Amino acid sequence: MGPSIPRCPGPPEPRDRGQARSGRRRKDLEVEPDARKTARAPTKLEVTITSELSGVVRGTVEDVSTGGLFVACRERLPVGSLCELALHMTSDEGDVHLEASGRVAHVEPEGMGIQIVELDFDHYELLRRFVAGPES
Repeated sequence: MGPSIPRCPGPPEPRDRGQARSGRRRKDLEVEPDARKTARAPTKLEVTITSELSGVVRGTVEDVSTGGLFVACRERLPVGSLCELALHMTSDEGDVHLEASGRVAHVEPEGMGIQIVELDFDHYELLRRFVAGPES
């Protein structure tokens, strides 16, 4: 077996379950500030998630980074579930269909956080530029 080629930088730190999507923290937990390894960008992208457990789940990406994304959706997969992500983005190159492999990192009442575990280089670069914004 040949050497493994990394697909993307290290995964983001999982968000503390005591922190609500609004950024408020539950009062009964003492937690450290959110210490992500990669920058996140707020967005509203439609995503299709495919898994062997639940078939197809559709949702809206609320924030995204090169290491993961949060998907607002009604149906959620169990933590640790592997899945395939497909989302459409608009970039300088026009409309782009981005695909990645992910793992459910955390589940909340309004959706789930998914860590990107595999992403080809071209899609990684597209996602990196999208997160960095138009000034990059």
